[in-house]
Amino acid sequence: MNYLDSKSVRITPHPTPLIGKVTLPGSKSITNRALLLAGLATGESRLTGALSSDDTRYMAQAL
Repeated sequence: MNYLDSKSVRITPHPTPLIGKVTLPGSKSITNRALLLAGLATGESRLTGALSSDDTRYMAQAL
């Protein structure tokens, strides 16, 4: 059985901070997901290539 067959998913934190760079396509849903992940992260997050729309601005303001 793979994780898609399960009704729950276990997410465990990585033992050390992750450092990397992600380039986003111009997608509202991906931009909103990236904003949520940035909101959960510690330290500063920088998103480049994020789509600018009413929905993404509302999400950023809510966070």
